[in-house]
Amino acid sequence: MVKIVLSGLLLLGFVGCASTQTQTVSQLQTKVSELERKLSLKEEEVVSLKSEVDQLTSEAKRKEDITKGSSEEQAKSSPREGILRVDANPTDVQTALQKAGYYDGAIDGKLGHKTRSAISKFQKDRGLKADGIVGKKTWEELKTLLE
Repeated sequence: MVKIVLSGLLLLGFVGCASTQTQTVSQLQTKVSELERKLSLKEEEVVSLKSEVDQLTSEAKRKEDITKGSSEEQAKSSPREGILRVDANPTDVQTALQKAGYYDGAIDGKLGHKTRSAISKFQKDRGLKADGIVGKKTWEELKTLLE
């Protein structure tokens, strides 16, 4: 009789383990399915974001090309670009530089290499940043020579 009771208990123990394993496998399958669904949604989101990035990159490139073309046109039409950073007349800049003894070229309003070199020498002698560009400080110094 003891053998039968022990056999019964042992049998119940195995059946209990099997049902626990079945529940665990079922729970894991449910979790895997949920994770696969979430992964699929994330993959769709990635595809959408890549498309959006491509579109924004194309727009930025077009705007850059437009801006670049516009800057090149301005540089061709205005020699002041790059040398003058203030509202100053190029002939006034050349006149002031000539009065100060830094420029001996023609007063023609064309801000080329000779004018830029004169600006740099003027700046260096005045303790300014010698970059050949007429900014606020350089123009303040130059326009006193016009008065």
